[in-house]
Amino acid sequence: RSQSSKPDYFDLAAASLAARSFNGREVILVATNTQGLPISVNLVANLYELGYRHALLLATDDRVCTHLVAEEKPACAWSSILRVHHRRLRNYAVGPLQLIWLQRWYYLLRLVLGGYNAMMLDADIIITRDIYPFFKRDFANYSVLCLHDATVA
Repeated sequence: RSQSSKPDYFDLAAASLAARSFNGREVILVATNTQGLPISVNLVANLYELGYRHALLLATDDRVCTHLVAEEKPACAWSSILRVHHRRLRNYAVGPLQLIWLQRWYYLLRLVLGGYNAMMLDADIIITRDIYPFFKRDFANYSVLCLHDATVA
């Protein structure tokens, strides 16, 4: 997306979600598919308990978002951006799960380039306390934090 093009749904959702954060610049991204939706929704509920209303579920397709039926649905967007490259990606052993991972990195980059403080979380975690003081204090001089996922072959 070029800087001069009109904002799309993702841009509008990011702006709306960031406005809910404590400084208007934070967005939490959680990638999910239909099978992972229950645990993703659980994470979003965990985040809501901590007062974080700025999480976006990035779904693999529109059907995932339609499964959300709660009165206060979490923000959910889906993308087919990488499906146009699916045939080429198969040459590199990229299956459905890897496609989700690639897609979330693409949208994380879009958030960062959009000027947001973006945090990408795996759905299989739980947060027990406010994490922002930790990041803003102990890691205030860092731009990127990444953890290695030892479960990936």
